[in-house]
Parts: sequence; structure tokens; C-alpha cells
Amino acid sequence: MRTVMMVTVALATMGAGRGSRATVPVGPDHSWTQSGGDTVVVKMVDKSPSSFAFEPAHVTVHSGDVLEFVQTATTPHDVVFTKVPSGVDLGSRKVGPFLTQPGQTYDLTINDAFKPGHYDFVCLPHQALGMKGALDVEATGPRR
Repeated sequence: MRTVMMVTVALATMGAGRGSRATVPVGPDHSWTQSGGDTVVVKMVDKSPSSFAFEPAHVTVHSGDVLEFVQTATTPHDVVFTKVPSGVDLGSRKVGPFLTQPGQTYDLTINDAFKPGHYDFVCLPHQALGMKGALDVEATGPRR
């Protein structure tokens, strides 16, 4: 089974509630898999005109969770994995789309492609300005 990355746009302008969103598939076959895990939110933040960050900068997830990157400003941000555990091939999941408007989200399902271990990611245009993050994927099991 192949999971494709999703870009989600909040429907705040239509008066929809927090949980309402439109889903736009990203990938050649425009298909995706809904996960049954938790959602872990990472905000893409402009702290100043020259300072950008992922908040939180370090997250821990389990297989089946969804890592949701939320754009909070109009400066374009993306997610690019720069370090993965040995033997991991993220394929098209290695580079996420550019998010350009507040409220846009990039949902990344932590599936079998993400083996347990440590991953580093950056916003490519703002890497030199410190926009870096870390992801630890733990084996499926009881949560602490």
C-alpha cells in the first residue's frame, strides 16, 4: 500500500469549526490513507522577519500517528527530511509542499515507511536561519 502526502486547508473563511477542513491530495495517484492514531501538531512560526521556527522543534510519534505541520504566517515554509535512520527510504515523503497561507496544514501519516528512530527535518529556505526540527518515531506500543 502506498500512502501519499496530504495538504489540508482550514475552512475558517467559510465559518466552519476547528475540525472542518478541505483535503487536497499531493501525489501522482491522488489517493491517501486515513490513520487511526493521534495527531501531533507542529506550528511553522515566523518569530521575526529573520527568525523562523518549528514549534515544538522536537516531537515524538508512534506508527499510525499523523504529524500535522500548521502554517501560521504568509512566509512560505516547507518540510524536508535531511537525516533518517539507516535503511529508511521516505520516497516522496522526504520533501513536503510549500505552505503559503495561514491555516494551511501538511499532514504526514507516520506509516511503515517511518521505521523507529531519529529523523531531522528543516524548512529548506530557512534552514540557515535556524528553522530545524527533530522527530523521534517510537515502535508501536503503550503510550506513556
